[in-house]
Amino acid sequence: MKSVAILTMVYDDDIYLKIWLSYWEKFVPRSNLYVLIHADYGHYEQMASGCNTIRIARPPMHAGSEVSRWKMLSSLASGLTLMFDRVIYTDVDEIIALDPKHGNNPIDYILDRPEPVVSPFGVDLVEPIELDLPAIDLSRPILSQRSFVACNPPYSKPCIISDPVIWGTGGHFINREEIYLSDALVLFHLKLFDKLTYRERAAKRKAMVTDPETGELIMGPGGKEWMRTDEFHEYTIESRQPINNIDFRRPRKKWLESAKFNRRSGVWRRSGRSHKQLHRIPERFDNVF
Repeated sequence: MKSVAILTMVYDDDIYLKIWLSYWEKFVPRSNLYVLIHADYGHYEQMASGCNTIRIARPPMHAGSEVSRWKMLSSLASGLTLMFDRVIYTDVDEIIALDPKHGNNPIDYILDRPEPVVSPFGVDLVEPIELDLPAIDLSRPILSQRSFVACNPPYSKPCIISDPVIWGTGGHFINREEIYLSDALVLFHLKLFDKLTYRERAAKRKAMVTDPETGELIMGPGGKEWMRTDEFHEYTIESRQPINNIDFRRPRKKWLESAKFNRRSGVWRRSGRSHKQLHRIPERFDNVF
């Protein structure tokens, strides 16, 4: 019987961890889940009870913090490929879902793929400012309450592996030229799925990259994304009618064909932009998570 290990890392992310755990434990026992804890160890060990929890030391923030973190994540995930048929890493605000027209179990689909590196296609799940939506209710499926996405090829992360790899910062790049970009798997990036959740988290993230003595921003950790506190105004609804598929064929093709080797980092980089047009997802996704 094939085996899988699924990893994430958490720092002050209760809502996202609740969603992440609730989703994956539908398909695998918690003993297959690995939660790396970067702060408030006891609290998150309790939340992730039954999972494999690892306490990660948190050195002071510096310009190379994220580079060091992703070297650690690459090494840990790579080591687990020696014991598991598949290893999956996602940030805690990312969910990999299988399009229901291809089945209802993403793990079965992933374990059946022969390719050493598999990427889901990335989209941002966004709460549109044009709509007056109620606050998110975690007792109900998220996609039944938030149903608009924006195409985001850089989030088509090569995050499903069967052999040792090296990931670039953010997990967007990998030291392999050949990857399989699945047309059945979707990576939902939840950063903007709820305005209240986003604003609380953004304020904390900005504080993390601000020098407490000088008030100056520490360049490097988290990139520009951790310095922003409002992004919703950038997105507009393209159409309120559901699209047939979450595929975005043209940007998908462009992103896949753009691979260039970066000698300095030792990874293959692909180029693409985050689109700001919102599209309603097919109704078949409503109860996926």
